[in-house]
Amino acid sequence: MLYFLVLCVLLFGGAKLSAYQIGYLFGEICVLPALATGIWGWFSKKNWTWLRFLVTFIAFVVLSVIVQVSNQVQHP
Repeated sequence: MLYFLVLCVLLFGGAKLSAYQIGYLFGEICVLPALATGIWGWFSKKNWTWLRFLVTFIAFVVLSVIVQVSNQVQHP
């Protein structure tokens, strides 16, 4: 759901995205954080509420974006 929201905002905002960019966005912004959250929730000893899944997913998305941005910064 988050992926489609982000994609719609980008497309209706006038961004020209190629299939490669859409796939990269889907993989980095949605799939990896969702897998990490799901695995963590699956192996957790406690029952997770939907709110905890949401907060954890958003934290992983933010972490993923920070890692992407830090990888794009060129050091002198």
